[in-house]
Amino acid sequence: MTGRLTLVRDNAAGVFYRLFGMTAVNTNGSFYQRRADPMRNIPADVGSFLPGSRPARALILLHELGHLIRGQNGAWLIPDDGYDSEKSKANTVRVEKMCRAQLSALSP
Repeated sequence: MTGRLTLVRDNAAGVFYRLFGMTAVNTNGSFYQRRADPMRNIPADVGSFLPGSRPARALILLHELGHLIRGQNGAWLIPDDGYDSEKSKANTVRVEKMCRAQLSALSP
């Protein structure tokens, strides 16, 4: 997510969120790609889910949505992680923990 930032307050729904000018999905990453060689960890798992799987894709989207929505305490649901892979993994673990049952239900 990059570009011009727009902050939105929806008083009727009681939510505050932000939108970025551009959002892109890495076509070479874990959203689209599956692991061809089970002995290699590329592309990476998404939380505890295999890359390219329905639960992994949903978890990626939920993670990104968490960056956009402000909680009742005024903080974003999950903090920005930028290019910090450890923060990103921690955020993914947090989202997976909260949504584990629903994500697991997406597996075929």
